Amino acid sequence: MKPPQGAATPHRAADPLPRWLAVTAAAPPDDASVVDGRACRTRSGLFAEFARALRFPDHFGRNWDALADCLRDTAGGPGPAVRVGHAEDLLIGAPELTAILLEVLGSISTDTPPGVAVTLHVPGADLDRCTAAAAVLLPDGFPA
Repeated sequence: MKPPQGAATPHRAADPLPRWLAVTAAAPPDDASVVDGRACRTRSGLFAEFARALRFPDHFGRNWDALADCLRDTAGGPGPAVRVGHAEDLLIGAPELTAILLEVLGSISTDTPPGVAVTLHVPGADLDRCTAAAAVLLPDGFPA
């Protein structure tokens, strides 16, 4: 996870992350519901891997609106936990889409109580870089 190459300005200062988003060097749980960032290097890979790990319905449309809809459908209960292992590889082939992903996840966290909790699991060596990148890529004025 890194800011897009050639970006003129970041979306926002590298402030602390909102409460719905965490970046950790802890290993993700060893279970099938963990999204594998290595499978999410592109937009199509991201949609396929989220559908697999989070058990989206067969009619999932593999676009941003469909991703938001499927997450909202599950957010009405106790709130889904989205855990991404190897998050340092998340959208590495399309870094300009990382801000869109964070915006989608954040909007669900703020408009569909109790929202979604997102944890990005990265190697310890990448922790500071990935935390800063996530903070910078969140849209200006995005709620905590």
